[in-house]
Amino acid sequence: MTSITSLLANGLKSHGITLAAGVVGGGASLDLVRAMNDLGIAYLPVHHEASAAIIAGALGREGKCRGAAISIKGPGFANLLPGILSNYFEGRPSVTISESYLPDAPPSVRHKRMDQFHSTEQLVKGYWAANENRDGLSRLLQISEKEAPGPIHIDLNLQNRKNSDPKISNQACYQLNASLDDLKETLIAIENSRCPVVVMGSYVNRSRFKMDWSKLTIPVVTTASAKGIFDEYSPFAAGIITGEIGDLSPEKNILSKADLIVAIGLRTVEMVKVQKFDVPSIFIDECDPMLISGYQPQVTFLSSNLEEAMHRVFEVLSKKSWGRELVSGYRARLESHFLGFGWNPANAFSELHSALSGDCIVVLDTGLFCTIGETVWRSRNAEDFCGSSCGRFMGLAIPTAVGVSVSSRQRTVLAVLGDGGIGPYFAEIQTAIDHKLPIIFALMSDGRYGSIALASVGKTQSSQAYEFKNRRWHELAAVLGCQTEVVTAPGLLQRAISNWDRSQGPLFLELPFEPNSYLEAARPLRY
Repeated sequence: MTSITSLLANGLKSHGITLAAGVVGGGASLDLVRAMNDLGIAYLPVHHEASAAIIAGALGREGKCRGAAISIKGPGFANLLPGILSNYFEGRPSVTISESYLPDAPPSVRHKRMDQFHSTEQLVKGYWAANENRDGLSRLLQISEKEAPGPIHIDLNLQNRKNSDPKISNQACYQLNASLDDLKETLIAIENSRCPVVVMGSYVNRSRFKMDWSKLTIPVVTTASAKGIFDEYSPFAAGIITGEIGDLSPEKNILSKADLIVAIGLRTVEMVKVQKFDVPSIFIDECDPMLISGYQPQVTFLSSNLEEAMHRVFEVLSKKSWGRELVSGYRARLESHFLGFGWNPANAFSELHSALSGDCIVVLDTGLFCTIGETVWRSRNAEDFCGSSCGRFMGLAIPTAVGVSVSSRQRTVLAVLGDGGIGPYFAEIQTAIDHKLPIIFALMSDGRYGSIALASVGKTQSSQAYEFKNRRWHELAAVLGCQTEVVTAPGLLQRAISNWDRSQGPLFLELPFEPNSYLEAARPLRY
């Protein structure tokens, strides 16, 4: 075993890496897996390298780097890139490691060669050509977790002895210097407001300050990636904002009634569309100022040490009280709307929630069903939800569910996906079967890309751009050895789930919906 693989394995173990996934070769990548296994770091062989990177990101969804993905050089490395991109979009700390040529290898060496550094430099917070510099790995892992968190990449060549430092991206190098003296304007604005609304981003869950947010008696909305940070059973939980303002969106029904928006950790990357709010706003965060610039807030408080400042802000916010009836009326309108469409994703989510008693971790792919699911599914904790909430990355749900389940084996994982998301990483259902992971894969199908069909309403494009021919994914899942059910009407999901033995591995549910009612149910939530 070489000193470099020993260095990497020990450094990853010391930092808290608990699982590696990947597709390895017979050289340095295999040596690294052996070294990690010797230290008790589990290895999960998968069917595609992008799945490995997505799984690693799923382990880091709470802001700590806990997963690694490993590949060979060239084609294997290139296959990692979609997963690295997903982790970049979602702000999930993770480490990918690929075999590589020596940094100074001559141009004549071409087999499976590509410029791995320049291929990742826009997607990762840091890059390192691994060597015997013990500080290099430690520094890189810390950078991965620094706000805003994200992926890092390591090139591995067993002959590399060049003592070089990691290359750090600009996004990891900003400084925030606001002090408590600068907080006065923020506190005065909140004190003078009559109808403030709080908007939370996912940073709140990763932050050092842990407030009892349930004490707030004013409307609270979150981004999708922050879903569950504020208990969604609270009478003041006012839904998910995306920036796509439909007739039944929180932006139109809640935020428009406020006289002040207090945004905590709200960043442009967590919104589908970014625009200035119609009412005055205050932004409080620990991030690169560029990540809030699109909102044009009236007041900002950006600091690398927010703990005391946030306690002062929370103290003022907790004295405000309004909006209970506003929120309850909004939720009643949502419920009434979905009741008008028969068998649709909203009542499917309701039945799934009832059948599972809400005690599961939900993983959503992207599509119209996701827009509905983010709206109607209620989470009590941030740990209960994980989706492609920033990147809206189609196909993410299956490998993410595998990663979530591997790290939370005692809980059921509900992975919901659509016609577009089922195909790219379908083979990882076999991984879930092989490891008897307690995952429910629920395919909500209207036979087409629903969101593209929505965008085409009133236009003359050919439906060939978004419609599929008849597919029977449940039959393929059954061939793999997965228990399957097709649910075509209300009232049948409870039976399907009650017949499932979670100790024997995953369940595949196919839920077909009538395309037009599926589209109309989602239309008021987004434009």
